Order: sequence, then C-alpha cells, then structure tokens
Amino acid sequence: MKPTKFIRVCEKLFCRKFLKNVKFVSMVVVEWRKNVHNMDELAEICEFENVSFENVHSDNLAEVCCSAASSGSNLLKRKLSGDQCVQPVSLLELENTEPYEKRCSSGKMINETMKEMEFKEGPEFGIQDQGMAVPHSDHHTLPDWEMKKMEIIEEVKWFPPSPSPLALDLKLDEKCIKIGRRVKDSRQEDSYFKKNILNDLLLAKSELHNIKDWRLRSARSRANPFELIKSAIFQNRAAIKLANLDALVDFQLTDPKDADGNSIVPNVAEYPELFYFADVCSGPGGFTEYVLWKRGWNAHGFGMTLRNDCDFRLDKFTASSPVMFEAFYGEDGIDGDGDITKGSNLESFSNFVLKNTDQKGVHLFMADGGFSVVGEEILQEVLSKRIYLCQSLCGLLVLRKGGTFLCKFFDTFTPFTVDLICLLWHCFDKLTLHKPHSSRPGNSEKYVIGIGFRGNCKQISDYLIKANLMFDTFKADEDIRQLLPSNFVQEANEFMSHFMEINEQLSARQISFLKKYKTFSENRTLRDNRQQLIREYCLNLWKIPDESAKNFTQSAEMIFKLLSPRNASWLLEKRIKVDASWLQRLNIVQHLVVASFGEATVLIAGGNNLYYFHEKEWKEFDCVEAYLPNNTVIFGSFTRCYSTAASSSSCSIESNNIKLTEKVSLFRIIDAAWLGDVNVENFPYQQRLQLVAKFCKAIDKRYSIPKALHFEAAPLLTPLDVVHLLQHQVKLMLSENGHWILAKQSTVFPDYFIPVQTLMFVSKMKFENPFDDSSKEKNYSNFQNFREMFVDRIAVQFYENDGDSCLNGDILENGRISCLQTFQNAVQKA
Repeated sequence: MKPTKFIRVCEKLFCRKFLKNVKFVSMVVVEWRKNVHNMDELAEICEFENVSFENVHSDNLAEVCCSAASSGSNLLKRKLSGDQCVQPVSLLELENTEPYEKRCSSGKMINETMKEMEFKEGPEFGIQDQGMAVPHSDHHTLPDWEMKKMEIIEEVKWFPPSPSPLALDLKLDEKCIKIGRRVKDSRQEDSYFKKNILNDLLLAKSELHNIKDWRLRSARSRANPFELIKSAIFQNRAAIKLANLDALVDFQLTDPKDADGNSIVPNVAEYPELFYFADVCSGPGGFTEYVLWKRGWNAHGFGMTLRNDCDFRLDKFTASSPVMFEAFYGEDGIDGDGDITKGSNLESFSNFVLKNTDQKGVHLFMADGGFSVVGEEILQEVLSKRIYLCQSLCGLLVLRKGGTFLCKFFDTFTPFTVDLICLLWHCFDKLTLHKPHSSRPGNSEKYVIGIGFRGNCKQISDYLIKANLMFDTFKADEDIRQLLPSNFVQEANEFMSHFMEINEQLSARQISFLKKYKTFSENRTLRDNRQQLIREYCLNLWKIPDESAKNFTQSAEMIFKLLSPRNASWLLEKRIKVDASWLQRLNIVQHLVVASFGEATVLIAGGNNLYYFHEKEWKEFDCVEAYLPNNTVIFGSFTRCYSTAASSSSCSIESNNIKLTEKVSLFRIIDAAWLGDVNVENFPYQQRLQLVAKFCKAIDKRYSIPKALHFEAAPLLTPLDVVHLLQHQVKLMLSENGHWILAKQSTVFPDYFIPVQTLMFVSKMKFENPFDDSSKEKNYSNFQNFREMFVDRIAVQFYENDGDSCLNGDILENGRISCLQTFQNAVQKA
C-alpha cells in the first residue's frame, strides 16, 4: 500500500491529531498482519468493517486490520504491551479476571478520540445537528446464566460400583433386543429422562441453524473460554482432549496403577514389558500422538480407522514419532477399508491385536469416532447408534484384564445408549461419563471412561456381536430401539439416578453455551477475556509444554553432532578382519561373540530419513522402506532373511535340493548409542542389548508392513553358545539364485533363515565369579561404552563371500567345521 493511501485510510479512522504518531499506526498494521493467522478471525474483521470477505487480499489487508485495531482489539493490546505470562497462572488470577472485554462502544481510545472531535452527547449527531441517534439495547449486558463463576478444575464423578458381569441375572439373547421403526426425532426416545431437558437442548441447537457458518465459528472462537488452547504441540485438538482426560484421572490412561497406586507398566526403558494400546475410529491420529509423546518406545499401538479422508496421518505427527504404531484395516489387512461396523473387520482387528500381544490384549483402548450431522442435529444420537455399539464392542474384544477404556459418545438420551452404557458399567471396576473442558462446550461430545476391565465379559461381547449383525438385516425404516428390557435398567436404581444427574448437568451446560454462541454471533464486539490465562493454566495443569511444534528434519551430520558432541573420528576406524586360523591364537573364552552377515555400519534416524555411514561419509538409506524413531543411533548389519516351506529340521546338508525363496530385509542390531530420545551409550553392554530387544519389539511391523526393513537384536553369544550354534543351528542351504549359504533360523521371525558369514568378537568379558554353584556357568559382565565397543570389534570370516565359495557348498561347510572345532577345543581347555 502506498504511504499516501495509507494516510488517507488512517485519517478516515483516526483524528488528525492522533495521526501525528505515524510510527504507532504503522506498528498497528504490522502487528495485525502478523496475528491474523486464521480465516475465522479475518472473517470477523471483514464483517466488522463491512468488507467483502472474498475480496480481501494483500493490498487491502492492512486497511481492514488497521481499522479493526482502532476498535481496541484485545489481541493487539496484548501484543503492544508485551503482556506475556511466564509464570504459571493461579486460580485466583483467573477468578479475578473480568470475563468480557467491551471493545467498541466503550473502548477508551475511541471515547478519547470522540472527545477531541468535540462530540457532545445528545439526541442528534453531526456538524449541524442533522443526524438522529437511534436508541439501542446494551449488547454488553449479558444474561444472568453467563455471569456465573466458571469452574476450571474438573471433577470426575464415578458411577456407583456395579455387579460383576458374571452376576448378571439376565440371559442375554435376541429376545432382549427390541426392534422397531426408526424414529425421525430423538424426542420420541427420551423415556428415561425429563422431556424438557431434551426439548431445550434441541431447541438451542435449532436456533443456530440460520446463522452463517463463518459467523458461528467466529462467535465460538470468542465465546469459548478454552478455545485458545487449540492443539498446542500436537497435530490436532484430539491430542489435547486426551491430555485433559488423562490428567482428570490422575494420568491413569497412559500410566495405569494398581490398587496400591503403583504403576502397572512403569514408563522407563529398563522395564521389559511394553505398554500396548489400541486407537480406533480416530484419524488423523491425535490420540496416538499423545500416547506416544508420553510413552515413547516404551509403548506400541494398533489402530483401525476409515481409509482416505478419515485415515491416520502419521506423517503429520509433530510431538512424537509414529514408528511404534501399526495401522490395520480389518479383514484385508493393510488393504482393508477400516469400517468398524463390519463384523469381519472387528474380528480381524481383534485377532491382529491379540496375536501381537501374546493373546493378552492392550492396556488402553481408545475410540473417537463420529461423523457430520449438519442439518440433522436432532437425529445425531439415533444416527450414531451403530458406531456407539461397535466401538464399545471392539474395546471389550481387545482389552486385557485390568485395562482402561475410553470411548466417545454424543447425546445420551435414547434407551439404546442407556442400555449400552449399562452393559459397560458391568464390565469395569470404575466408570464415568464426562465432558472435558478441551471439548467445545456447545457440542454434544462426551466420553465414557472405564478403569479396571474385569474380563469374563464374553457373554456381553457375544451379545453385542449379534446385535451388530442385526443392523445388516434391517429394512430402511427399521432400527434397534433397546438392547435390554426396560425393567432391567430401571431397577438398577443407583446407575439410573447417577446417569440422569450427569445427563442433566451436561445438557444444562451445553444449552448455556449454545445460547452464549447465539449472543456472541449477534454482537461481534464480545470476547471472553480469560482465554490466554486459561490456556496457560490448563497446559500447566495437563503437563503440556507451551511451545511450538518441533521440526524433525535435520541432516545426518547435525543429528550425530547433537547426540555425540565429542570427536567422531572413531567412526573411521575399520574393523579388524582375520581368518579362522587366527582363532587358535586368541583366548576365546574371554570374548563375547555375535553372528552376523556382511559389513556392519552405523545407522541413524532423523525426521523421515535414515542415514548410514559408508566410505567415510553419511549416505541416505533408501534401498527399502524403513522406519526408526527420531534420534536413534545403532550399529549393526544389513542382511536378507530367506523363507522356505520346509521345516528347519529338514534343512540340512542332506537336503541339498531345498531352496530358500521369499526375502525379508533385516537389520541386526549389534549395539546402540541412542534409542529414540534415550541415551544408552554408557550403559553396560548386556543392558544395552536388552534395551535393544525391547526397542525392536516396540517398532516391529512384520505383520502390518511385511516388506519394510525389520530390526532384530543380535543375540550375544558365549563361546559355548557358538559351539551350539555351529553344531546344531547353522545349516547349508541353497538360495533362489543357485548360491549356497550358511544360515540359521531366526528367533524373531521363525519362518525365516538368516545367513551367517561372520563371527564378530565385540567385547572382552570381565568375570564376576569364576563359577556359579547353581548353574555351573560362568557369570560375565562388560562395561565398554558404545564407542569402545565399535573400535575394539574383531570380525572372523570362516568363509570368503566370493563366487567360488557360493557355488561350492563344500567350501562353506569346511569353513563351518573348522570354526566349530576351534571353539570346541577352546572351551575344553577352559
């Protein structure tokens, strides 16, 4: 914008006397250009200044923003005054903050400007008193319901304890299911609640239908005191909702406790067991992003959601790495559609989860399904029946005993919903229905949280499976009206009285905010003045850092320099390579051995890229699809696993005609410096390998992405183990290209065989006790760090990987026998 035009615009907005401070006006424009970062706020500004939203572009944006700035915007005031809260906000400060800011007609700057223009109060306005002032209502006078004190600290209200599912004095069969004509209005199914509650709620919803979408969004952004929290460091608001709910139950969603308050699965790398979770109907993945941000590679997740627009967007994770998460889409695996309402998908997903958790199930189940009901708000609950049922059923199928359940519901008035929650009530030690502050208060969204899954719920899950299948047989106008007999639910007095109390409280709050939206849409000068303070307080309460999202994209050199700031010249050290005859001169019993194939290298992960060290420089690894968490530094070797239909017992020298066909890419980890964000380089070597084994289990994707690069911790072998390996496990086999190889069966992938060419002596042992009286085996330990292990390694090849040896199996077999005899002699001497 040209300076002269800018001055004319400002002259129109301010008096000439005020325009003397042109520097201030310029700053106004600059700050507003920086802060108009979303379409809702820009649309609000345009409406306020009577500017067509479609015609706003870079040339006139300054005009519009400068004009709005003259109205005394709270955002501008904060920016110019430097009012940034650094210390945690106290409840007292929040309670003493005026809830609303009167921006336009009562703005101090505007009043002073009008006085300088010699404005006089009266019925007329203008130089010759020719204008007429029209009396109007005070838009800033808010209803009594709006001035009530807002509760920042949430209180969870648990249902009274329920009987065990085995104590159900009701035989669940198809006779219990009431089928009827599908209702066209939720008010026809409110038999368990007062009619005026649902009527008032639906009326409040309907009053917003005639308000333009952008104006309603603008009103919501200004009226919701929690709106400014947004998504914080995560990709979307769903992660913040889960953080809110997690804090509500003392963080038991991501760190479950036993009756004594001790963690069931401690969130430390040294604990051997993983924390398993399932996340369904929740694309793009905000719930998963939060759990992995909390647990890192101490967790492993499974997910199923609809494909395409509703799919997981793992590439958009900003706070955590998605590598520890597997997406599975039902009956057709990774090629399925992810529709949770299909019985075949539910069965396939539950089998997939149980297969990967040793048939135990997950510690945490989460479901966040929903769909747009624009124009059909009065039918939202009726339309959501089946997704309510299928999400709940999925949780019962995949949870382990003692697990935690989280599932989203919307309106909860119909007998169908009440019956379903009543069944869930029997399955958990504790159950609640709660709407978190982070969920926009004007919608019907709420969550059922169940803690302490009791198991023994097969009767209920089988019953829900039958009910779900019935939906596929209905005509267009048929529906399930009830899941349980009316008298059964009504006789559960404690359950119903608590349910009615919670429903009425949540509905009253929702109605209150819907009215508030309407008021704020009519008067666009209103804004809740507590949003910034509430954001700071809640993020601190929920233990979320108030910072911007991280950028994971870095070069290999930068990553390695950050993780290992010392001189990295030791990476240039080549391994000592000797032949089998060298073994006779070595005190073998003082070393630990790893069986490997091919040249070992250092592999690091940064962002979406992997790099390996080769020929004195870092090179990007793009040979095969591979996934590692950020800030991972590992040492190992690449190899191919081969599969055969024959059993391992038949894969011997006598079975020379057996061919290995299918290939799987594998990286066998020999050592690690960093695993994710955990620095392990100075841990004892045996402990590092134990952590590597857990790490490989956390990032395992063998069933969901079988063609990806898989990772396996290379077993650490004593000389006695090497004798057993060479004598009983290593077999001579023929690969698909006609070359002979020596291979052993993988311990992680039982259907595959790993080529073995090299014995790598990776460390010297320090004996703690010469012999253990109970096991008669030597106890050893090693305290070399990652760098020392890398530099001191020695590789012994018992056959040369050349064309002649690969074509002649006898050469390979002679090399195996020679090494075997050497190790046998060394062990006998020891």
